[in-house]
Amino acid sequence: MHIQPLFAIEARDELHRLMRAYPLATLFTVAGGAVDANLLPLEVIDRGTHGVLAGHVARSHSLWTNEAREACDVTVVFQSPNAFISPRWYVNGQRSGRLAPSWNYIAVQATGRLRFVEDAAPGCARTSKR
Repeated sequence: MHIQPLFAIEARDELHRLMRAYPLATLFTVAGGAVDANLLPLEVIDRGTHGVLAGHVARSHSLWTNEAREACDVTVVFQSPNAFISPRWYVNGQRSGRLAPSWNYIAVQATGRLRFVEDAAPGCARTSKR
């Protein structure tokens, strides 16, 4: 993900706050040369250096049934609301006449390894990302 240094957020607490406020994340995996994207609500757990993400999937879910699921590297993206920003809203754009549109958003990208833990409840499995 391209991050402009002026807008970069590195404080763990602030990143976790956004992840908790917008828990529906896109989880990307690569298996057999194919990229798969899944929307999953994920919980941030304060453990370890960066924290742990945990979620649940049914045993019928493609993440659970995929043969390459063991020790799978993943990228997870959390996104807040976002919006188009007209170049007329920027004072510098109005002065210079250079009118380039923009898009305001906040997103957190996390990477790690997918690990499955079977719960006692039938029909579901727990995923966690470290």
